[in-house]
Amino acid sequence: MIIQNILDRDYWKDSFSFYDAQSIGRGSSGTVFAVNQNLAIKTFSEDAEGQLDFDRERSIYEDLQKYGGSPFVIKFLEVWEDGLVLERLKCSLRSRLREKSQPPLHVRLRWLVQACNALEFIHDRGIMHGDVGCHNFLVDKRGALKLCDFAGSKREGETARICYETRGQHPDYRVGQPTIKTEIFALVSFG
Repeated sequence: MIIQNILDRDYWKDSFSFYDAQSIGRGSSGTVFAVNQNLAIKTFSEDAEGQLDFDRERSIYEDLQKYGGSPFVIKFLEVWEDGLVLERLKCSLRSRLREKSQPPLHVRLRWLVQACNALEFIHDRGIMHGDVGCHNFLVDKRGALKLCDFAGSKREGETARICYETRGQHPDYRVGQPTIKTEIFALVSFG
């Protein structure tokens, strides 16, 4: 696999600089920088909240990747310099849907199935995403959809550190307590 070969060589670590790196995503939990065409690194704020986000996202990715992970969740590769090295995808679903040329119906239906598979995978492992939306689904170079950003997600005994966008909030949603019902509502609300 190309990503594993790049990771094995670690050649990028000697020349990578956050100062020169292109920012390719920014959210409430951190900033994502391009390492190269295949890798990205997500960094977090250097305060207590940033440390909580980093710890939770790292731990959730580790849990999700046990036993091989899922083709519907982006791959976490390692921790490096207080950031998470992740596979880099082409763009967010939100940016793809905003393009002038819209994907054909069969592609959009495939994305819906892939999004459902991603949620089923994390829910089966006791994780509620808490921020389901087209900004947290990424499109890879082959056009497949993958779920990302677990810094605010909830596991058993935890409170979510994030919430859905307003248009994706189920009327019964309680802040910090996403459920399968609220996750599905958020999924069908985005677009």
